[in-house]
Amino acid sequence: MAQTPAEPDAAALEACAQSAVQALPQSASSPPQRPTLPDRLSATGQRRVLLYLWSPRMVLSAEHAGEVQAVAQALGLAWLPVFDPRLPQAEVHAALASAAIPPLARTALRASWPLCDRALLQAPQTLRHFPTAFVYVQDEKGAWQRLGLPIVSAMPSVFWREAIEQRLALAQIANTTKK
Repeated sequence: MAQTPAEPDAAALEACAQSAVQALPQSASSPPQRPTLPDRLSATGQRRVLLYLWSPRMVLSAEHAGEVQAVAQALGLAWLPVFDPRLPQAEVHAALASAAIPPLARTALRASWPLCDRALLQAPQTLRHFPTAFVYVQDEKGAWQRLGLPIVSAMPSVFWREAIEQRLALAQIANTTKK
């Protein structure tokens, strides 16, 4: 297995962005635009999103994805799976086709796309371990805010619920102090 580079370089981010553009539906009237992270968050149609970063090289991040999706959705969050952009897409597709990944997890990860957001990739903890998840909420003006620290761990569902609830509580506190 090839070693994963420490951080995506400019060429890797450009290739990542190009593959993300190619995955979008094409319109004859306008050229494809690079989807930004806020675009992807907004495309969920919800104001609260769990961004779930996984890697086929950390098997538990794939195996437990279905359970984490169920927790997020039960708490009213949209599910947005992304994968480590440093890896070849063929490796990701092979992992998703593997019988080793439970069907629920394969379904949860099927819509995964490479995480190409430079700021998030350069943030501490983002690529340190998998899975890594971020809770986002959209404010009244339409801007997306990341709540708290990333959730970094493969863990039982009860702890995912607790970690997500803690971050959602931060949004409630922030809204209370603004009034």
